[in-house]
Amino acid sequence: MTQPQVFVTPVFKELLKNTTHKNLAKSIGVSRSLITSIATNQRTPSLPVALKIAKHFNKNVNELFILETERSSNHAQPDSQAQ
Repeated sequence: MTQPQVFVTPVFKELLKNTTHKNLAKSIGVSRSLITSIATNQRTPSLPVALKIAKHFNKNVNELFILETERSSNHAQPDSQAQ
């Protein structure tokens, strides 16, 4: 059974406008390329990374990420363009 994909929310995209992928990556201890891949919905963050990102922005995880099943039911479309 495959797990549903996780997408970033518009809140996450707005928050990224106030920082760089490099600064966020350094702050939470991951690579810039991982942040870029997450921000463009190419990779799903691990739970620890999602929690660190949420803590960095002082947000709940569900404010920053949404499951594919929730996205489908809400008819939200992910924006896959890079920041």
